[in-house]
Amino acid sequence: AEVASQSAEQLAVTVSPANLAYVIYTSGSTGKPKGVAVTHEAAARHLRAIQEVFALTSEDRFLQFASQSFDVSVEQMLAPLLTGASIVLRGDEVWSTRDFLKCLHEERLTVVNFPPAFWQQITQDLLADDELSDRCELRLVIVGGDLLSAEAARRWMSTSLGQARLLNAYGPTEATITATTFDITKQAVAEANEALPIGRAVGSRVLYVLDQEGHPVPLGVFGELHIGGPLLARGYLNQAVLTAAAFVPDPFSRSE
Repeated sequence: AEVASQSAEQLAVTVSPANLAYVIYTSGSTGKPKGVAVTHEAAARHLRAIQEVFALTSEDRFLQFASQSFDVSVEQMLAPLLTGASIVLRGDEVWSTRDFLKCLHEERLTVVNFPPAFWQQITQDLLADDELSDRCELRLVIVGGDLLSAEAARRWMSTSLGQARLLNAYGPTEATITATTFDITKQAVAEANEALPIGRAVGSRVLYVLDQEGHPVPLGVFGELHIGGPLLARGYLNQAVLTAAAFVPDPFSRSE
């Protein structure tokens, strides 16, 4: 009765694309937590782009595996929901390979995103005792957050789940979740020396590998990765000096 007596007029929404969508703290390489501030525009544009990379449809069932203290949890929840897909929540418990396989079948998972350590544990357990006899619907496995070796991918591909599409995902929190992806195919594994590439930019991001003077390096020469474009975070919350040091002007941009 109390609710029924309230006005039915729609509330005015004053949020603009430039407003903050979330702040997630990351220590980075300094060890001191920094709040990375991401706008609605950057988050929304990224989620639309990653939907295409993952080829998500309303038929998918996406595992929400990451803790909400990590920005990839935003991707794991909102990208499927924006597509009309289903998300399956892992919960707070620590999973074993058996727990994952049980969920894989019972919930008919089609897309999973794992940190490398857990992905490698699944690989090791399946190679030791591959009990997966039933056909499953898994079509995409995303692994990100650390260096991936060609040997680890080769081992995974020899398991019963190895026929699913495998993606190497990379992205600092400052670049709004997943900045690059690389399709790990059997050919890519065969051609790789040790470490697998991080791939190409997701969405409208631009990537530069620069030397210490800020100049592009030739092919095969070591440099530092710089990420540009409109999908970057606004900066560090209440950290103007750190923001100015990390979020530098793009000398290669043609925009005014």
